[in-house]
Amino acid sequence: MPTLPIESGSTGLGGGDLPATSDDDIKALLPAFVRRSDSAPVRDAIAAALRVVVTTYCRRAEDAAALSDVLNSRGDALISLAEDFGVFVVEGDSDETLRARILDVPSMVTPEAIMAAVSALVAPHSNIRPAYFESVPDRWYVGTSAARTWHSFLYGSDANDTPSYPDRLYPADASLNAGIAIASRRPGGAIVFSGVMGRCFGIRIPDLGGVDQLGAYVRSAPTDRTAADGRGWFVGTGASALNTSFLRSRGASALDLYAAIVRVVTAIKGHGILWTLLVDPKLT
Repeated sequence: MPTLPIESGSTGLGGGDLPATSDDDIKALLPAFVRRSDSAPVRDAIAAALRVVVTTYCRRAEDAAALSDVLNSRGDALISLAEDFGVFVVEGDSDETLRARILDVPSMVTPEAIMAAVSALVAPHSNIRPAYFESVPDRWYVGTSAARTWHSFLYGSDANDTPSYPDRLYPADASLNAGIAIASRRPGGAIVFSGVMGRCFGIRIPDLGGVDQLGAYVRSAPTDRTAADGRGWFVGTGASALNTSFLRSRGASALDLYAAIVRVVTAIKGHGILWTLLVDPKLT
C-alpha cells in the first residue's frame, strides 16, 4: 500500500499510471489533423492546461481517497477517522501511534469480558447464564468412518446437548479434562459454518419475554373478588403469603434488554468482527 505523499506518475491507491503526465499525453488524444502541425502555440497551450487540470484532479482525488483510509490517512483527517472508531488523541501521539491504536484490538475484547457484560444485563431477569460459540473452533465436523479422536453427533429437536470435543473445554466434557472447562462456551448442538464469512461468534441468551409480564395489575370482576377465583388485586401487610401482592417498577421491556445487549457487545467487540445474538428457548 503506497504512503503519502504520492510520488509523481503514480495513482497512489490504484497502483497504476496517471492518465496524463506530460503535454504529449494530452496531444496524443487529439484528432490527427490537430496533431499534424509541429508548431501550434494555441493547441500546445490548451494541451498544457488540460494536462494540469487532469493531473491536479487525479492527485486531489488520490489524496482524498488516501485520507479516508486508516492505513494512509494523516493529520487532522486521521484524527477524525480515529474518533469514528472511538479512539482519541493523547499527548505524545504521532500519526503512526494513533494509527496503531485504531487498528489494535483492545485487550478487553475477550470472550470473558464480552460474556461478563452480557451476563450483567441478563442476571436481574433470568437465572440462566448466557453462553457463546465461535464459528471456527466450535463448528461441527463431519468425517468418514475412519478412526479419529473426535466425534460428531446429531440430536433431536428436544435436546440441548453439547457435542463431545474434549479439546474445546466444554462444560459437558469437564470430567474428561480434570474438571477444567469454559463455563460460558456452549454451542448447544451441531452448528455448521461454510467458512465464507470468516471467523465470527454467537451469543445465546434465554428468552427474556417474561419480563413484560412482571408487574401488579388491577382487574375488575362482576362478582365477588376473592383470592380463590384470582380476581382483583390484593395487598397485604407482609405477615401472610396469602392474598398479598407487590409493586414492581419495570425498568425495561424484553426488547429494551435485547437492544442493550446488542449495544454493549457492539461497543466492546473488535472492529470488523461479525457476531449474532440468539434468543434460545432451549438454553438451560
